[in-house]
Amino acid sequence: MFGPWYFADEAFDSCIMPFQLSQGEAIWGGGTNYLTYLIYLAAYRLFGFGAGVARAVNSGLFAGSAVIVFWALHRAFGARVSGVVLGMMLLSSPFITHSIYATAITFSLLPSSIILFILTKPLTDRSAALLGITLNAGLYLFPAAFLTGVCLVFFHAVVFYRDHWTWRTRLIGLIACVLSGGLGYQTRLMLTGNPHWNQWAGGFLSFDQIVPSILVVLKDVFWESRSWNTLNLGMPYLDTAMAGFLMIGVGASLIPSKSCPPTRERRWVLVSLLSFFGSIALSALAGVYPGVRRIFPSMLLLFFVAGLGLEELWRRAILRPVLASAVIVCFGLVSARSYVIAQNSWPLSRQSEFMAAARETLLQRGNGQQEVVIIAYQSDQYLAQHYRCALSLDDTLNRRFHSVGVIHRARLSQRPDLPTPFILFANELFSDRQLEDMFGSRPRSSIIRRPVTSPRPGVLAAIYEFSEDPLPQQKR
Repeated sequence: MFGPWYFADEAFDSCIMPFQLSQGEAIWGGGTNYLTYLIYLAAYRLFGFGAGVARAVNSGLFAGSAVIVFWALHRAFGARVSGVVLGMMLLSSPFITHSIYATAITFSLLPSSIILFILTKPLTDRSAALLGITLNAGLYLFPAAFLTGVCLVFFHAVVFYRDHWTWRTRLIGLIACVLSGGLGYQTRLMLTGNPHWNQWAGGFLSFDQIVPSILVVLKDVFWESRSWNTLNLGMPYLDTAMAGFLMIGVGASLIPSKSCPPTRERRWVLVSLLSFFGSIALSALAGVYPGVRRIFPSMLLLFFVAGLGLEELWRRAILRPVLASAVIVCFGLVSARSYVIAQNSWPLSRQSEFMAAARETLLQRGNGQQEVVIIAYQSDQYLAQHYRCALSLDDTLNRRFHSVGVIHRARLSQRPDLPTPFILFANELFSDRQLEDMFGSRPRSSIIRRPVTSPRPGVLAAIYEFSEDPLPQQKR
């Protein structure tokens, strides 16, 4: 995933939108993940731009979330439950790592983990205030975290009405949520000037699509992923071995307990399952296409339920050998599947041919030169914007040019008015006559890198340099 695919799709949240935010441009899709973009911009400032840096940030957030979950559940439910949940998080991580949203989706785990940590111990005034703030932070990290957090807090307040919640903690949590929400909205206005609340599905609700949307999410998670831009397209989010192991745990948690009244663990099973299905129901209001990514952090709650159920099975000595064998088989099968996926991703140092060639060309130029770099492309605006943002975010490269612009292939016939000098990076070959018709002059020099016969997205075919006072053309 450090290879060409990063520049084809995955860099959307970690490249295009952070750069657009830094430039005050309208963010594609109206995304509100501003905290995500700011975190990436800070990381690039400290460590330099690159897919590896984006992955390191994401891996760090995943690791931090796993530690918080383990700490919360170990304190409240013991080592076996926390160990099972942590193990299932780690078993599922290859499918996060090799997903389309590998540099964005695990941002949703952090607020969900913090909310779980807060709710697994008695509420205080301070933790209730933190709860309200964390809910809104989830909206600006990855919106799925907001849905999961709202459901988890609501159903916890209903089920644990007498044990954990008081009118004071409810009021403090509500005030903190409203104030932090208002602050987040004002910050959004300051950063982008965008006053709209639209996020998913263009900002409208699709009540007639609720049932199909729910089915899409359930299929994505457990047996077949077919929704647009979901995880592991064509395969379930969870490896089938892990899905079976998860179902064993969830089923065991639903076995009637002899304790009366219901124990704390069984009430947590109820809270978690209601929150999981509640987040699916809320996500279904915004149309079908996004699939499992809308409820991704709610998977933590299913892992939690499975941990409680498997811990109950472990208490029965006769079942321990079977359970231990299931763990070994599950781990082995998921590891084998992860190895198959990883074979297509190594070596980790690869990048797109276009980016490698553009970087090499720009590094050969002296600092402080004010060329405008233009990328001509056929129809893939998405890919071209990635290149534009990646070149601009790289501090080593952006000293070699003034700015990067993108021209649609169909508009080249309109003779764009471009300041000279500039360099044209093209994924197809142009004749001198074509270039003169398009830009009003012939290039000062040209470098033919790939003798392609048709436009090739992702390939830097030729480099044309234009100057204010063209000299006799040099070709290579």
